[in-house]
Amino acid sequence: MKNWIEDEYGLEEKPSYDKLRQYVKEAWEALPDDYLKQLLASMPDRCKAPPSTPAGTSVPVKKDSASMTSSSSITSSNTIEDEALDIYPYLTNTTLLQLPRMMTHLAKMYTNEDKFGSERDDILDSKIKIFEAYCQIIGAPQQLYYKMYSVMLKDRAKQFHFDRLI
Repeated sequence: MKNWIEDEYGLEEKPSYDKLRQYVKEAWEALPDDYLKQLLASMPDRCKAPPSTPAGTSVPVKKDSASMTSSSSITSSNTIEDEALDIYPYLTNTTLLQLPRMMTHLAKMYTNEDKFGSERDDILDSKIKIFEAYCQIIGAPQQLYYKMYSVMLKDRAKQFHFDRLI
Protein backbone atom coordinates (compact mmCIF):
# COMPACT_ATOMS: atom_id res chain seq x y z
CA MET A 1 0.00 0.00 0.00
CA LYS A 2 1.37 3.40 -0.97
CA ASN A 3 1.53 6.22 1.53
CA TRP A 4 0.74 9.89 0.86
CA ILE A 5 4.37 10.70 0.01
CA GLU A 6 4.40 8.12 -2.78
CA ASP A 7 0.97 9.28 -3.99
CA GLU A 8 1.94 12.94 -4.07
CA TYR A 9 5.44 12.71 -5.49
CA GLY A 10 5.41 9.36 -7.26
CA LEU A 11 8.59 8.37 -5.46
CA GLU A 12 9.56 5.14 -3.79
CA GLU A 13 12.05 6.92 -1.49
CA LYS A 14 11.57 9.76 0.93
CA PRO A 15 11.24 13.21 -0.64
CA SER A 16 13.79 15.89 0.13
CA TYR A 17 13.17 18.33 2.94
CA ASP A 18 12.34 21.10 0.44
CA LYS A 19 9.72 18.97 -1.35
CA LEU A 20 8.12 17.96 1.92
CA ARG A 21 8.14 21.57 3.10
CA GLN A 22 6.50 22.65 -0.16
CA TYR A 23 3.80 19.99 0.25
CA VAL A 24 3.02 21.11 3.80
CA LYS A 25 2.91 24.74 2.68
CA GLU A 26 0.47 23.94 -0.14
CA ALA A 27 -1.70 21.88 2.20
CA TRP A 28 -1.79 24.74 4.74
CA GLU A 29 -2.79 27.32 2.14
CA ALA A 30 -5.55 25.04 0.85
CA LEU A 31 -7.30 24.92 4.25
CA PRO A 32 -10.31 27.25 4.45
CA ASP A 33 -10.27 29.85 7.23
CA ASP A 34 -13.67 28.73 8.53
CA TYR A 35 -12.36 25.19 9.02
CA LEU A 36 -9.32 26.45 10.95
CA LYS A 37 -11.48 28.62 13.23
CA GLN A 38 -13.84 25.71 13.89
CA LEU A 39 -10.91 23.40 14.62
CA LEU A 40 -9.32 25.87 17.04
CA ALA A 41 -12.65 26.46 18.80
CA SER A 42 -13.21 22.72 19.26
CA MET A 43 -9.88 22.22 21.08
CA PRO A 44 -9.23 25.28 23.30
CA ASP A 45 -7.12 23.29 25.75
CA ARG A 46 -4.77 22.05 23.02
CA CYS A 47 -4.28 25.31 21.12
CA LYS A 48 -1.50 27.33 22.65
CA ALA A 49 0.85 30.02 21.40
CA PRO A 50 3.58 28.74 19.09
CA PRO A 51 7.09 28.10 20.36
CA SER A 52 9.55 30.94 19.95
CA THR A 53 10.90 31.75 16.54
CA PRO A 54 14.47 33.06 16.41
CA ALA A 55 14.90 36.59 15.08
CA GLY A 56 15.57 36.84 11.34
CA THR A 57 13.56 33.72 10.44
CA SER A 58 10.49 33.26 8.29
CA VAL A 59 7.04 32.37 9.56
CA PRO A 60 4.53 30.84 7.10
CA VAL A 61 1.34 32.87 6.73
CA LYS A 62 -1.94 32.63 4.89
CA LYS A 63 -2.21 34.66 1.66
CA ASP A 64 -4.77 37.10 3.06
CA SER A 65 -2.68 38.13 6.07
CA ALA A 66 -3.76 41.61 7.06
CA SER A 67 -2.15 41.97 10.48
CA MET A 68 1.40 43.03 9.71
CA THR A 69 3.63 45.54 11.41
CA SER A 70 5.45 48.23 9.49
CA SER A 71 8.79 46.43 9.88
CA SER A 72 7.41 43.23 8.29
CA SER A 73 7.07 42.33 4.64
CA ILE A 74 5.51 39.38 2.81
CA THR A 75 7.80 37.77 0.28
CA SER A 76 6.67 36.01 -2.88
CA SER A 77 6.79 32.68 -1.04
CA ASN A 78 4.10 33.83 1.44
CA THR A 79 6.35 34.16 4.47
CA ILE A 80 6.78 37.11 6.79
CA GLU A 81 10.32 38.37 6.85
CA ASP A 82 10.82 40.27 10.09
CA GLU A 83 14.18 40.79 11.68
CA ALA A 84 12.63 42.05 14.92
CA LEU A 85 10.25 39.10 15.27
CA ASP A 86 9.97 38.30 18.95
CA ILE A 87 7.50 35.54 19.78
CA TYR A 88 7.87 34.17 23.28
CA PRO A 89 7.25 30.50 23.96
CA TYR A 90 3.98 29.77 25.67
CA LEU A 91 3.91 29.50 29.43
CA THR A 92 3.11 26.11 30.83
CA ASN A 93 0.97 25.63 33.91
CA THR A 94 4.06 24.36 35.71
CA THR A 95 5.88 27.64 35.09
CA LEU A 96 2.93 29.68 36.32
CA LEU A 97 2.66 27.54 39.45
CA GLN A 98 6.31 28.28 40.20
CA LEU A 99 5.75 32.07 40.02
CA PRO A 100 5.13 32.59 43.77
CA ARG A 101 8.24 30.58 44.64
CA MET A 102 10.34 32.57 42.17
CA MET A 103 9.00 35.89 43.51
CA THR A 104 9.83 34.80 47.08
CA HIS A 105 13.40 33.92 46.10
CA LEU A 106 13.72 37.21 44.22
CA ALA A 107 12.47 39.22 47.22
CA LYS A 108 14.96 37.45 49.52
CA MET A 109 17.85 38.39 47.20
CA TYR A 110 17.03 42.10 47.11
CA THR A 111 18.51 44.58 49.55
CA ASN A 112 17.02 48.03 50.01
CA GLU A 113 19.92 49.54 48.03
CA ASP A 114 19.17 47.32 45.03
CA LYS A 115 15.56 48.50 44.77
CA PHE A 116 14.32 51.46 42.72
CA GLY A 117 12.55 54.19 44.67
CA SER A 118 12.52 57.02 42.08
CA GLU A 119 14.86 59.17 44.16
CA ARG A 120 17.45 61.50 42.62
CA ASP A 121 20.34 59.10 43.09
CA ASP A 122 18.42 56.07 41.73
CA ILE A 123 19.39 55.16 38.17
CA LEU A 124 16.63 53.08 36.61
CA ASP A 125 18.88 51.41 34.01
CA SER A 126 21.20 50.00 36.65
CA LYS A 127 18.24 48.82 38.76
CA ILE A 128 16.77 47.02 35.73
CA LYS A 129 20.12 45.32 35.09
CA ILE A 130 20.19 44.16 38.71
CA PHE A 131 16.61 42.89 38.37
CA GLU A 132 17.44 40.94 35.18
CA ALA A 133 20.57 39.47 36.78
CA TYR A 134 18.62 38.27 39.82
CA CYS A 135 15.88 36.83 37.60
CA GLN A 136 18.49 34.87 35.65
CA ILE A 137 19.98 33.55 38.88
CA ILE A 138 16.63 32.17 40.07
CA GLY A 139 15.83 30.83 36.59
CA ALA A 140 12.77 32.97 35.88
CA PRO A 141 11.71 32.96 32.22
CA GLN A 142 11.79 36.36 30.54
CA GLN A 143 8.08 36.32 29.77
CA LEU A 144 7.36 36.43 33.53
CA TYR A 145 9.42 39.56 34.22
CA TYR A 146 6.36 41.79 33.85
CA LYS A 147 4.67 39.92 36.71
CA MET A 148 7.75 40.09 38.93
CA TYR A 149 9.13 43.61 38.49
CA SER A 150 7.18 45.04 41.45
CA VAL A 151 9.70 43.27 43.72
CA MET A 152 12.37 45.75 42.61
CA LEU A 153 10.35 48.82 43.69
CA LYS A 154 10.44 50.71 46.98
CA ASP A 155 9.04 53.89 48.54
CA ARG A 156 7.41 56.29 46.05
CA ALA A 157 7.87 53.99 43.04
CA LYS A 158 6.13 51.12 44.84
CA GLN A 159 3.32 53.39 46.02
CA PHE A 160 2.82 54.74 42.49
CA HIS A 161 2.79 51.20 41.08
CA PHE A 162 0.12 49.91 43.45
CA ASP A 163 -1.96 53.13 43.50
CA ARG A 164 -2.00 53.96 39.80
CA LEU A 165 -0.96 50.94 37.75
CA ILE A 166 -2.84 48.08 39.37
